[in-house]
Amino acid sequence: MLPEVAEVDARRFWAKVQRGKVAECWLWQGATGSAGYGQFWVKPERMSAHRVAYYLGHAHWPKGVVRHQCDTPWCCSPRPLRDSMRADTVREMRRRGRASLGELHPQAKLSDADIRRMRERYARGLATQMQLAREYRVTQEGVGQVVRGERRRAAGGPLIQRGRGRKAAAS
Repeated sequence: MLPEVAEVDARRFWAKVQRGKVAECWLWQGATGSAGYGQFWVKPERMSAHRVAYYLGHAHWPKGVVRHQCDTPWCCSPRPLRDSMRADTVREMRRRGRASLGELHPQAKLSDADIRRMRERYARGLATQMQLAREYRVTQEGVGQVVRGERRRAAGGPLIQRGRGRKAAAS
């Protein structure tokens, strides 16, 4: 259950926000997490500042995730904050070009060129999935998903069909 925000916490919260006009972003001036979003302690837990701003502006906690319509992660103005489902938020991030996909994702281990080389070699029978997994230091399961196009389809290269092996790529 989410905590109530006491008046003393609300004052402490707003003291960390650079408020502007109603139509402007109100920027968080306090601590931030690794993703750049504001962090605020409402005992007994640390919360995202924009979630607290949503609560203070709408008088209830969001049911889903809080989406910034302004695309400013440190904005705490309640006006552009929307209660949203995770899938809708991700779809909107992609539409606006804010999602890190493929080789641009911070956890990507393989470049698009690596993916294409891997698919080419597997399709031509020059390497097994296990050999590619060892060479690229990833799992065999991950290689299978890549060569079938279940992951990183946009990187290019020949794709195989599930259960068809290399023969499907050659046809």
